[in-house]
Amino acid sequence: MSTVLDGEIACVDDAGRPTVRDLLFRQRQCIFIAFDLLYLDGKDLRMLPLIKRKAMLKKLLRRRRSRILYLDHVEGDGVLLFEQIVAMDLEGMVCKRKGSPYKVTEKPSPYWIKVKNPAYSQAEGREELFELGLRGWLQHQWRCRRCRRRRFHPFQARHSNSHRSHAD
Repeated sequence: MSTVLDGEIACVDDAGRPTVRDLLFRQRQCIFIAFDLLYLDGKDLRMLPLIKRKAMLKKLLRRRRSRILYLDHVEGDGVLLFEQIVAMDLEGMVCKRKGSPYKVTEKPSPYWIKVKNPAYSQAEGREELFELGLRGWLQHQWRCRRCRRRRFHPFQARHSNSHRSHAD
């Protein structure tokens, strides 16, 4: 079975909130949060309504135990949902029309809008954190022959805890 999903990689804390620092410095195991199903077994699903693609994605992921988390949609009171997002200190939400196709568009889009939490605590200093994380990964790659041979990705968990201690 082949699929193409839309989503993002995240590390989540014990309360289920994504943490940027943990992702950049690989302090927790990552999960993939799946938002949308774009292709399934070679069939392009992007023109189907969002609600149908999400139903297919939910059914597909229900069959598997993995580090892929299905992100359900919420219909109804968007204001109440956003209040909960702010209370939980999440980054924000993306609002999509349930009948819309999947389109990559310039902002603003007739199909979706992103509503950001202005009080999000992890927004400040993100660029610096990313630069620090990438710099650390590059330095690790330079010092470690084993990593250079195996070509680890910067957001992939390191191969073992004993190996981490040698030059980190």
